[in-house]
Amino acid sequence: MIGQFYFALVSRRGPSALLIAIAVLGTYANSLDNGFQYDDRHSIVENHHLRSLDNVAHYFTHPEYFSRDADKAMYRPLLLVTFALNYAWGQYEVGSYHLVNIALHLGCALLVWGLLRRLQQPPCMSLFGALFFAVHPIASEPVNYISSRSELLAAFGVLAGLVLYLRAEERASSVYYAVSVLCFAVGLLSKSIALVLPVWIVLWQWQRGQIAASWTRLWPYVLIAAGYVLIIRSFLVKAVLADPVRSWPEQIGTQVKALVYYSMLFFAPFRLNVDHGFTVSALDDVVVYLGGLAIGSLFLLLGGLSRMGLLWILAALLPTLVVPLNVLVNEHRLYLPLVGLVIALLGMRSLQKMHGLRWGGPVVLLLLALLTIERNQIWHDEISLWGDAADKNTSSVRPQIYLGNAARHLGQSRRAEYHYRRALQLEAEHPVVHANLGNVYQDLQQYDLAIETFSGLLADHPEMTDVHYSLGRAYQFAGQSEQAQAQYHVLPDSSPHRRLADNNLGTIHEGAGRIDSALYYYGRAGEFAQAQNNRRRLLGGQTHKLRQMLDAGQLRPAEELARLLVAASGDQRDPRFMLAVALFLQRRYAESIVENQRLLTDYPNFDEGLLQLALVQETSGQLSQALATYQILSKRAQSLPMQQTAKERMRVLKERMP
Repeated sequence: MIGQFYFALVSRRGPSALLIAIAVLGTYANSLDNGFQYDDRHSIVENHHLRSLDNVAHYFTHPEYFSRDADKAMYRPLLLVTFALNYAWGQYEVGSYHLVNIALHLGCALLVWGLLRRLQQPPCMSLFGALFFAVHPIASEPVNYISSRSELLAAFGVLAGLVLYLRAEERASSVYYAVSVLCFAVGLLSKSIALVLPVWIVLWQWQRGQIAASWTRLWPYVLIAAGYVLIIRSFLVKAVLADPVRSWPEQIGTQVKALVYYSMLFFAPFRLNVDHGFTVSALDDVVVYLGGLAIGSLFLLLGGLSRMGLLWILAALLPTLVVPLNVLVNEHRLYLPLVGLVIALLGMRSLQKMHGLRWGGPVVLLLLALLTIERNQIWHDEISLWGDAADKNTSSVRPQIYLGNAARHLGQSRRAEYHYRRALQLEAEHPVVHANLGNVYQDLQQYDLAIETFSGLLADHPEMTDVHYSLGRAYQFAGQSEQAQAQYHVLPDSSPHRRLADNNLGTIHEGAGRIDSALYYYGRAGEFAQAQNNRRRLLGGQTHKLRQMLDAGQLRPAEELARLLVAASGDQRDPRFMLAVALFLQRRYAESIVENQRLLTDYPNFDEGLLQLALVQETSGQLSQALATYQILSKRAQSLPMQQTAKERMRVLKERMP
């Protein structure tokens, strides 16, 4: 019954497209309230570059805008544009980010459907393949993990470019061809994996026996690819040649073995995980030989579209073979290869002739969808995500670190301590775990333990300069302000904690009554909100104190405080005004006039400043100058009482003048 209903839909394109949309939306409906996850924090939540659309042009010229931390720079400008639009739409309302990811996945599924039809697959098989792609659990990581939108955008660019290329061939249309090239550029501006498109085109033409004819049409793709590689060349040189995370033999051996592991994830997606228990292998590892033998055997056994699908998978994984990455295997890397898997499966004639496909196909799709729905729930928050990883990979430190971080973020310090100690049982000298454990001691107000932990960490790892900030905080909370200042001062200017350290230096100096130094460090912290608030609060309190001193007739102390505030914050109007007043009340008229004139140069419409200048001029006998100032005030004054005061003073002054 289910099979008959399924195959009845495929004769018309509208119902088929609708069924794909229903499958995607139904499968991922429970993912909308899933939270931001690990790398989302530095690349989205704490990335201030995304909070203004004025930065859009800079995304294309400043790779460091990719993250809060400049050392995590990547060239993915179009991805940043989508994040900035998301922020403009709903700031950090996470559902809007998930909606975009789901929409992109739906677009990719529809493009897979269109691609299969272009490859002359029967309507029923084209729909089955698109639904297989749409609901397969492998897609759950790029859809749920917001930072992995780069994978979706790049895949969309590749698939759209490929479908349009095939359509351009069918119709001999230069328009479709030009838009295909544009889609390729869109994919590359999202992630480098889009470089696979011209390779896929070559493989398609090779499968048709027309590879020679394809070269003349490939030059725009090659030109764009070359330009892109030129832009990211510094990243490539560092990752591949200058500072690779592993040797070439280890990289190739590990990734050949990974191909076998990925095959297991494709066909048995029961143990998906954000931290797979996978190890580095050398080229002489027997598992590597067996993996290479298995791939070679498949290539010889398969033919037609199935062989091309296999080659598409290998081509899509080629960047991870060439470029050594910190994480050995990742599920989101299989998103584009999943398209190749669909092609390879549907290219098997025996599959299309299976008698049980009418009922078995929908059952398989339903089971895959249920697995994906279950996987979505794992992505709900960091506790569920990394708890699942810890259960499946009990020997890994990484899940314990993230579980500790999540617990600490929730204010559960004892739980965080448990996870960090569990991590140290697995790897006793892990520096990040020791740093995090020191932060937990600080949260628990165990400052002596925190100081001991951070000091020991810096002794063993002096390159971890950010620990100076943590040690400085521990000293500060322990009441050892001199030691805290010493740690804050050695923190590099490039550190992401530099502004926090400057703010803390400001609070130390403020507590010691050194107002000028406190204002200096608050100002040095720049746009850091807490420092700006501290600076405004301190200035407001000192300005209020200054008024009280003037009212009490404490003129010399008031002058000293005013000069201090002016020197520390020359842009503040009120301290400069009260300095002029303090000088006037001490009958130092010439100095008061100079300060008033400086004030009015920056604040020409400051009514009280004009009135004060006129009063000083009048009192010091400069009657004509005072009359001119009163006249200016009577015309510029923003309030009627001030205008009336200026006119009354003008009348009195004219009576005094000869």
